[in-house]
Amino acid sequence: MSLDSLLGHEGTAARHYFGALATTLRGEIGFTARRQHFEPDPDRPGGIRATRAGLKIVLAEWEKYLLKLLRDAEGGEKIAVCPLMDRQIERLVADLRGKAPYRSFLYGD
Repeated sequence: MSLDSLLGHEGTAARHYFGALATTLRGEIGFTARRQHFEPDPDRPGGIRATRAGLKIVLAEWEKYLLKLLRDAEGGEKIAVCPLMDRQIERLVADLRGKAPYRSFLYGD
């Protein structure tokens, strides 16, 4: 496989990943890209990376999102995103070790 072909696959995967991430987060991270939040990436010709100011915005919004309470459709409990991620990782590990089938999180109202 050529480098151009591989980069094409990487771009397609990134588009799908970030599209799914945006859907999952339901627009709750308030980062809106602005030209001044990006700069050329010196390690990848033609690539870009977040500026220090852009990264601060993304991380501040991500931290706010991690504290947000979500309602679990299964039991009705409210749980913050960060402990929810821990719980889902524990469920995945239990499934991979054959201890319990994996149960996904379902958003409640």
